[in-house]
Amino acid sequence: MQEQIDGCHMFYERGIVIEEPAVADVEQFTDAAVADPKRMALAEKIEVRPDPAITAKGAPYRHAVRVEVQLSGGARLECAKQAPRGSERNFAAPADIIAKFEKLAAHGLPPARAAELRD
Repeated sequence: MQEQIDGCHMFYERGIVIEEPAVADVEQFTDAAVADPKRMALAEKIEVRPDPAITAKGAPYRHAVRVEVQLSGGARLECAKQAPRGSERNFAAPADIIAKFEKLAAHGLPPARAAELRD
């Protein structure tokens, strides 16, 4: 299954963010999730292209993005972000960081150890 993920990881990941933005996390990369035909079909519809306007701004904007979504009815949605969530210019709230740690730690640590590290 890893070779399937490696071949279209970026597109699959973007598809998950579109489909389930609140839960784009490790659970979305299980063998079953990656084999889901609906998710793979969505990943195949995603096209990633550089934006010359962002590139022209130089290194300080290397993580800036602009996303366009073309809906089947013809409407177009667009959103732009200058800094990714979690970066120093768009830092995550402490509660978000703790929640992410707890969610990820649950996959590899006993609850008591996770709580010890968190606290």
